[in-house]
Amino acid sequence: MPNLKGEYDCTGKSYKYNKDEIRDWSGILKITQTWSKTLIVLETESSKSMSISLSASIVRLEGKGYLLRYLYSNEPKPDYFELKTHLGHCHITFNEMTNKGHGIYFTNQDRKSYGSFILTRRKK
Repeated sequence: MPNLKGEYDCTGKSYKYNKDEIRDWSGILKITQTWSKTLIVLETESSKSMSISLSASIVRLEGKGYLLRYLYSNEPKPDYFELKTHLGHCHITFNEMTNKGHGIYFTNQDRKSYGSFILTRRKK
């Protein structure tokens, strides 16, 4: 099992289904990992919401790196009433050294969005 534990700087783009709306965002992705559990928390730079993973799996991609897949629940902070609580699904592909990655995500009908992002592990 790879060691994905740590903090990653994250930048991405969010798109709304059936709209020409594109939103740039950035934040910090934190991964806590043991042999039996992986916890992923994404907090955006604007602190609009925090995503906590519900379940996760890690798959080795021979010669490419690792694929982390997880379901998450997103709870917006109270100050951002225009955002809705929602569930989502995320795939992140890490390189062999697990210091860089890129990902995609999509949300359920409550948020109706999808997006992509890149991440870089922060120095310890």
